[in-house]
Amino acid sequence: MKSPINAGGKNKSPRKPKKKYTINDLSENDRVIYQEIVENVLRSSGIKHAIVVEELKKRKQQQENYKDKIENSTRISSILNVNRSSIYEKIRVKKPPKEIVYDEKLLEWIRKNFILNGKAKGRDALYKIYKNEGNFVSTYVFQKHYEFLGIKSIAYKKKGKGTPKE
Repeated sequence: MKSPINAGGKNKSPRKPKKKYTINDLSENDRVIYQEIVENVLRSSGIKHAIVVEELKKRKQQQENYKDKIENSTRISSILNVNRSSIYEKIRVKKPPKEIVYDEKLLEWIRKNFILNGKAKGRDALYKIYKNEGNFVSTYVFQKHYEFLGIKSIAYKKKGKGTPKE
């Protein structure tokens, strides 16, 4: 059976799947590292994919301290089913989310104009009015202030089902 030909005249052949490496493809040093990583993970409670990634990251970052260095990180990451680029990322401590400092003038302006317009104008319309008055603030900041007030335009509220047309 012939493969389909596109308008450009080139044959469309499917991509060959990436070669899946096995433990036998690893060098002697990488086999030792693989075995140590698997044993460390098995000792710890609960086997999760994230644990393997963390172990591999630590080994890659501290490989100066080890006599056995990772020679081919592509193959070892293929065997462990880990994204190779995730090995090189530094282990970061998560920062707590920043608290938004709300501008009282902006909150008051939104509240006042929302009531003046009979609760019919939405956030985007209010933002355009605010911007046209010569005030400059990002849409994200305006959205956060709008959500903080907890107001909702009546123009966007869902209407109930009408009577049937029959």
